[in-house]
Amino acid sequence: MDPGGMTDARAMSTGVPTAWKIMMKGVLNPLRPVLKFLVPTLRTTTLAAKDLIEIAVGDDYRAADGYYLMSSKDSSSPETLDEKKQEMVWKKSLQWASISPDETALKTAFD
Repeated sequence: MDPGGMTDARAMSTGVPTAWKIMMKGVLNPLRPVLKFLVPTLRTTTLAAKDLIEIAVGDDYRAADGYYLMSSKDSSSPETLDEKKQEMVWKKSLQWASISPDETALKTAFD
């Protein structure tokens, strides 16, 4: 799920230059209602969290799968549909997370 552009996200204000913090909190956040007309995917983390929870456990999405932009089904990029690349990312993720075959039920992921 792509949550959209969350201008109030912690990633936009933590560990970033002071000028960036000022721009996000002092300019972008107050102007979000107006900017939303230009960039419809701008929104708050609260709205993004509500959509994420609904897609994850909501009755309307119980049998759903695929890629979502905010709460709407959308097409994923061709690169993400490449099964060889998916496998490479999955195996690298297992390595980075230090997950061994005896720590998961997904034994075939290590083949």
